[in-house]
Amino acid sequence: MSKPQTGAAPQIRAGGDPSLVVQLETLVRVNELLLNGVKDDEALQQALSVVLESFALLVASVYEISADGNWLHLRAAASKISTEQLLPRMALGGPGIIPETVRNKQPLHVEDCHSHSSYVARDSAVLSEYAIPLLSSSRVVGVLNLEAAAPFDAEMRKMLDRVALAVGAVLLNRQLYDEAKRSRDHLHDLYHNSPLWHHSFDNETKITEINQAGLDYLGLSRDRVIGRRLSELCTSASARRFPPVESVIEELAQQRELTPFDVELPTRGDEPRLMRVYANAVMVEGELHGGRAVLLNVTQERELQRQLVEAQKMQAVGTLTAGIAHDFNNILTTVLGQIELLNMRHGARLPEDALERLKRIERSGRRAATLVGQLLSFSRQDPRQMGAVDLWAMVGATMELLRHGVPENIELHKELLRSGSSTVWGNLGQLQQMLVNLANNAQQSMPKGGKLSFSLQDSEGPEGEPRGRWVLLTVRDTGMGMNETIRERIFEPFFSNERHHDAAGLGLAIVYGIVQAHQGVIELESAPGQGTTFRIYLPLWQSAIEPMPNNQQPEPSTGKGRILLVEDDVAVAETTGQMLLSLGYEVETATLPSQALAIYEKERDGFDLVVTDITMPEMNGYELAERIQARYGPVHVLFVTGYDFSGVGPSSRFLLQKPLTLQSLGEGVRMAMASEAQ
Repeated sequence: MSKPQTGAAPQIRAGGDPSLVVQLETLVRVNELLLNGVKDDEALQQALSVVLESFALLVASVYEISADGNWLHLRAAASKISTEQLLPRMALGGPGIIPETVRNKQPLHVEDCHSHSSYVARDSAVLSEYAIPLLSSSRVVGVLNLEAAAPFDAEMRKMLDRVALAVGAVLLNRQLYDEAKRSRDHLHDLYHNSPLWHHSFDNETKITEINQAGLDYLGLSRDRVIGRRLSELCTSASARRFPPVESVIEELAQQRELTPFDVELPTRGDEPRLMRVYANAVMVEGELHGGRAVLLNVTQERELQRQLVEAQKMQAVGTLTAGIAHDFNNILTTVLGQIELLNMRHGARLPEDALERLKRIERSGRRAATLVGQLLSFSRQDPRQMGAVDLWAMVGATMELLRHGVPENIELHKELLRSGSSTVWGNLGQLQQMLVNLANNAQQSMPKGGKLSFSLQDSEGPEGEPRGRWVLLTVRDTGMGMNETIRERIFEPFFSNERHHDAAGLGLAIVYGIVQAHQGVIELESAPGQGTTFRIYLPLWQSAIEPMPNNQQPEPSTGKGRILLVEDDVAVAETTGQMLLSLGYEVETATLPSQALAIYEKERDGFDLVVTDITMPEMNGYELAERIQARYGPVHVLFVTGYDFSGVGPSSRFLLQKPLTLQSLGEGVRMAMASEAQ
């Protein structure tokens, strides 16, 4: 911008009588300088020089109020004396004619400023001072301060007031311009530094501007994006579902915004990235001038939704499995119980081949019972239930489940390298899930088959942890392995790699969380082509209380006494009653809790033990026991369940899990009757 030329300034002496022509010439010249120099501080400086010369002044200065309203800053000045004495900044609440003018919002003329109480002396040549507030509406934006060697007469002050109007207008414009520039720069920074994708588009939906985040998502330079439609940057499948241009423009014009929709962006090697599009119209005087769009990355949200659906499906499967397993345990109780009764009563008279067939049936029933128990444990969903878990037994049980799901070209192997206890304090279901997730990861790293091994051994603990008694569970596969980049991120949720991106999700992240929840440590060792090894350190639990064994006695425990048996399954009730009779007990059977209460009411002192199922109509076994205890006092109770007994409540001091055997039933009755009644 070229600098305005000041030319020769008209001379108006202080106290003189300036002509109208001279007055107009001065005002016109000042206005020209100020209006032509809206963006140039030097123009304001030159305008003050014209005023200085035209009115024979010593000092002409402009002070501007700071943004916080507490200070006055020197914006420009012209002076015939030393400018070093001009204050670059003064407090708005401090002494001086200039601050006082701002506070009063009125021009202040001091004929003899040396005698004025608010005057801050700067130069002895200055006699009179005239300060004019620069107003915008009722707001003071600054002060035009004039100093001369003689007083300012009334005519001169009127003319200078007109000059102040022009200076005030320009100063306000400058402030508005600076504020607009700051806002523009701020918005520019927000736009281009935002982590969200922003872009603008025209009435043909072609991109006219895009921020850096959008370019980063696309992996393209600006010149390869500007002028293209968003549909051209999506995957082909997403482009086919893209709304037509006409419908987009019509919806924007009518609704001023688009209904949010999702598009997929291609990525290198990984699955497409899912972006949600939000767009608003840009209206100028009622006409549509394109719009602005914001795109959010909702890939993880989609994955979380998928994981939630899968978790809900697994929860439903777990609930269904538990219900089926409960019923299956009832069936097995009848089958195995009848086999044992048949052996006990007629085994000596049966042919040898018949006895062998019965043994085969019994062995198959035991295997079925073991499998049902494993399914029950795995389907249990309560993550808060903690207890003593035998890791070696858990590994064996989990491997049996894995054999039904792992491809046949993957060999499963386990090895015990310790001789002592392998019991830890933990959640059985979570620990099993940990092994299953590790097995799934190994399976996907061995598409052509391989070996997956589990081993257990003693350890003093991982590096950085206190030395003590730990158990080390090692899971090793012979898969493709991982490079350093993948190893560093493998426990991140939803992380995947190019070789097997189907593994993306929460699998290994859940493994890491489970280990942390059990106060353990997990270590990873892997290299490309050399397989992967996970080492999981868990603190050994010293005070494990072993559950009641089903095979503690070589022969069933017999006894004497009267038992009230409560079982809603008629076949199970009949078989269990016969088993109790064969063990030497007298039995009264009820198939409903209400029937049991009625029987107990009639013979309240006639029973030595109540054997009750837990899950029944009307009320569960715990509630039945509590009602009997509340009405009739302490009673011996033995609970029986077809569900996973590791998740039952604190009342289950004596509890047997179906399917029942003569041995487990006899030992359970003996221990319950020998205990203190509750």
